[in-house]
Amino acid sequence: MKVINLVCGSFLPERTAGANRLSVVAKTLSTENIVNVIYLVKSGEVYDPSLIDERVMLNNNIKLFPVEINAFSKSNFVFRTLNEISHAYKLLRVSRGVKSDVQIVSIPFLMLLPVAMVFNWFSNSVIQILEIRDLIWRYFEFKKGMLNKFFYHILKGLCHLAIKSFDKVITVTETQKIEVEKFYTRSVTCIANGLDDDSYRKLSSLDMAVNDKTLNIVYAGSIGYPQNLSVLLDASKLAIKSGVDIKIDILGDGPEKVLLETYIKDNNITNVNFRGAVSFEVLCDFYNNAHVLYAQLRNIPSLKSAEPTKIFEYASTGKIILFGIKGDGEKLLKGFENVNLIEPDNPIVLLERIEYLAKNLPLELSIYNRDRVRSLYIRENLSKLYLNEI
Repeated sequence: MKVINLVCGSFLPERTAGANRLSVVAKTLSTENIVNVIYLVKSGEVYDPSLIDERVMLNNNIKLFPVEINAFSKSNFVFRTLNEISHAYKLLRVSRGVKSDVQIVSIPFLMLLPVAMVFNWFSNSVIQILEIRDLIWRYFEFKKGMLNKFFYHILKGLCHLAIKSFDKVITVTETQKIEVEKFYTRSVTCIANGLDDDSYRKLSSLDMAVNDKTLNIVYAGSIGYPQNLSVLLDASKLAIKSGVDIKIDILGDGPEKVLLETYIKDNNITNVNFRGAVSFEVLCDFYNNAHVLYAQLRNIPSLKSAEPTKIFEYASTGKIILFGIKGDGEKLLKGFENVNLIEPDNPIVLLERIEYLAKNLPLELSIYNRDRVRSLYIRENLSKLYLNEI
């Protein structure tokens, strides 16, 4: 039995894509190993154990090491970078103090990768594995200005150098794997994203909304720059003028939430409601009453290798999916039915598709989508591939 340190930016009960994925990875690895999870929590938020999945909390082979940090502003890049360096150092210092045979570092957490490189130089006896869920060095690729271009090239070079300090690399998409293999000469394994079995079972039991007069649209997820939800608000504003009967519920939180809430008030957009962060049970209630599940990602290079967990979550419901996306996510969605793929960042195109769906109520559930997620994208099955890497 080996001892594995899993170092990450977030863990249960926080409902981030990374936390949900890594909880399943930890449970799978713990079937044959001791797993120490070292993760960040905000000051004063050392989590109530009752909120953590019993299969993690009551598992004698899983030990949790929360590292408290102070809240900090993410608006200033320099200040944010310095804070993230400090937080990454704290995570890895705790990990180094807990003896292990294998260490798995999971990103995206911007500065965890380069800081891990420094620790790797002094950890020759520990097998170092990097899990890449996002190509973090591409975050600055779309930014304009000489200073941002300078930061991008520095960050890219630093990340490439840091990745070379790991013994193995695991990616989530094939595009990420191909990108890493351009400069990394050792083993790269792709283990696809997916959905945990418990969430799948609950989502796949939902019904189609019965109200056939108003088209109910739900968005669930982060509210930030990559999602660009201003497109949905602009389409909603146009829908009011066009007389299209829709109701939109936006579930989640993020740095642009307050700004967008102000926008709908200033523009009297009455068909949109921000519901904030909700429990999974409440989320399922909104899904149950929805006709259409919407999402989008900006059409920028850094997001073209993304395969959002939202795709598997939406597909598990069997409901109509309306998604503006390019790249790997678009290719993935083409394997499902009941999918309306549209051009990202275009409210006119979005409104046209909403109008089409509103005229074709009632909409039917896709049993095929549910079956496809169950057979190919259940995380408990996919996570068994991690056992081969250690």
